Amino acid sequence: MKKIFFSVASVAMLILSSCGNTSGQGSEDKSAVNNGVEMPESAVSSAVNSEGVPTVLDFSAEWCPPCRKLKPIFSALKEEYAGSVDFKTINVDSMRELSAKYQISSIPALVYLDAEGKEVHRTIGFRSAEEIRTDISNVFSKD
Repeated sequence: MKKIFFSVASVAMLILSSCGNTSGQGSEDKSAVNNGVEMPESAVSSAVNSEGVPTVLDFSAEWCPPCRKLKPIFSALKEEYAGSVDFKTINVDSMRELSAKYQISSIPALVYLDAEGKEVHRTIGFRSAEEIRTDISNVFSKD
């Protein structure tokens, strides 16, 4: 009985801990949303570094208020940096394997990958457009 109570209490705490938890949410659909386009997980995983440019991955979920607030900023930055930095949105609910690969435990999470696909920086939580621009400048600057 104690194990069941502990399990239920643990799940309740995880759910109440804000958008920081990505477990137990959503459907089993293996697709992701990349600016409104549904993509199978295998396509997203292989497309993470498909263009040979640095990439910013936005790990988020529809039910997460800070993620929804970040969405238009991320979309505008995608247009602003077109051709020099790629931006991809990963739905943690439907892209569980990819989220696990990047060890995402809180959202929104921005993962910065260099042109070879190696993680070089990460932020957790809402970021303004200016903060993301600063991160891009600092992380992807040519030495």
